[in-house]
Amino acid sequence: YYSWEYKKIHLRPSVNTSFNRYGYYSLLNGLKNENETFNVNTTVSANYEIKELMTINYSVTGSYNVGKSSINSTLSKSWSHIHTVGATYYLPLKLELSSNCIFNFQPKNSSFNSSINTIQWDASLIKKVLKNDRGLIKFSVNDILNNNTGYNRGASGGGNTYESNRLVIKRYWLLGFTWNFLKN
Repeated sequence: YYSWEYKKIHLRPSVNTSFNRYGYYSLLNGLKNENETFNVNTTVSANYEIKELMTINYSVTGSYNVGKSSINSTLSKSWSHIHTVGATYYLPLKLELSSNCIFNFQPKNSSFNSSINTIQWDASLIKKVLKNDRGLIKFSVNDILNNNTGYNRGASGGGNTYESNRLVIKRYWLLGFTWNFLKN
């Protein structure tokens, strides 16, 4: 991870890269099968801030996965990229308006013959209350586009693929109150 700042233009870029390698053994038709997966994730982001007025951020994460097994010599490869755009505006009367949008792209590959592209958009309005702004009243709308499917897929080992469908709460709104009762 590396981050730096351009103070004159209020910009803070950063880069983050991670490498992971893991493996496990399984039995397949009575044969010992050694599975191994390697993945690389890289995130590039930028944060632009004008104090007490607004904050805008953008990040893109690219992921590349390769899996192999001792029984099946076919390599499974997949890649995806996620773009996140967010903004917070500091308004008069101690109000904050925030919005965040996540674009998730999983192109088709050797394991899956179709691509998955989703957009999830959330927004909120916060009002600071109480002495020293210790209370927050927050109204938020999640999954505004009603696009959260709960579907996930991936590949590991040599041609081993998985798909999962989870039950998720689709578009909803929430009104909440937070009270910070600590002195510091």
